[in-house]
Parts: sequence; structure tokens; C-alpha cells
Amino acid sequence: MRPAWSPSDHSRLWRGILVAGHSWRSLWNASIVRQAQVTGGHELPDCDEIWARYFARWYQPDDLAGRGYSATRPDAERSLLPGTPARAASSLTDAGVSRVRVQVDTMLTAVLADWPTYLNVDAPLNILWIQAFDTHWTRPRVHELLGRSDPTDFSNELVVLACELGVALGEVMRAACPQLQWLYEWPYWESGLLDVPTGYRINVFDWGIKRFSEYGIDDGYTAKVAKVAELVGAGWGD
Repeated sequence: MRPAWSPSDHSRLWRGILVAGHSWRSLWNASIVRQAQVTGGHELPDCDEIWARYFARWYQPDDLAGRGYSATRPDAERSLLPGTPARAASSLTDAGVSRVRVQVDTMLTAVLADWPTYLNVDAPLNILWIQAFDTHWTRPRVHELLGRSDPTDFSNELVVLACELGVALGEVMRAACPQLQWLYEWPYWESGLLDVPTGYRINVFDWGIKRFSEYGIDDGYTAKVAKVAELVGAGWGD
């Protein structure tokens, strides 16, 4: 489905999350150890370059200008007043929300069908699936993926995998933190998870994009998901 409707100063969130002027650097550094080491060579494009190459072309110019970021978003941000429900926060009509919900559900169905064909995972979807994905998509494999993914093809493998990872992350986080709600926007990768009590938004599709870049290739997403659960449980420290 080709996007047709509307919906940096890039923040290195989990290595120093900056939201509303507050730094979570000490909390993050005390809890997370990167789970992989950079190997020699095979440097990947920056995450904003990946976004510009594979995602930017599917927006209308006005939509790009109005999204608030020139490329990828921070991993999480305080974007709404506490207590704002996800439906009220979405810019979409009811029909638009339904359309995007169907797209997200379709991507989840694809995850459940596709990932067990090449990853050692069993239903139901859980954090072990994220760990298996991290283990499989090594730096050399990502290089090969980028080489065979045509940016002009909306269904290219990079876009599909990044969006599948975003949906998988979202569902695993929602299972761990039931208060998180999908906040649907268009294109569907503009959607995120909203922590309604605090107004924090988790940009899971941007996590998916970053995983295939130099920025995120060596991040341990299993640990990052655990950190989100901790932050949500603590009210993000507010």
C-alpha cells in the first residue's frame, strides 16, 4: 500500500535521552550494556540516511514539512499532556485510524508468519523473538540487505523488515506494559506507542529503521525493551 496522505537535530535517546529538558543518561548508562561490539569494516549508513533513502520518498512535501523532524525521531519523547488518550492524539479521521490499524495488524500477521521461517522462535511473540532477530541481523547481513533493497520499490525488503520489527517491538512492549496504546498515524510507520498517564510516546518504527543503520546495529534491543518497561513502570522518573 503506497502512502498518499499526510500524516535533525537527532536525539541519541538511550545514550542520553533528552525529553522536555531532562536527561536520563545516568539511568540508562547504569542499566544497559551494549550487547555487541563493532566489528572492523562494514560501516553502515546513518539512520537518517536510511530514512531519507527508503522512507522520505513516500511522503507528500507538505507532510514532510509538518512532521516535526527532518528524518528519524528520538526513540521516545514527551509529546502530549498526561492523560491524553491515543485516539484524541491522532491526526487521523476514524476511517484513517481504521485503515492504519489494519495495516499494523497486517504487518503483525507477517511477523508471525515470516520470522519463524528463518529465526529459531516459537509462538507466542515475545522478547525472545526480538533477541533472535538481533542475533540474525548481523552487520554483514544488513550490508547485503541494503544492497538488494531497491529504494524505489515500496515493498522492498528493508522497508518491510524495519516495519515488521517496529510492529514486533510495539506488541512486545504492550504485552509488558498494558497501559501503552497504539497511536496511529499515516504513513503507518509514523505510528507509535503512547503511555497515556505520562504523555510519553515511544517511536517503535524509528527503532526498526535505526536497527539497520550504524546508529543502531550494535544496540541490544532486548535490553532496550526491558529499559522501556522499567521507565514506564517508574512513570519515566517524573
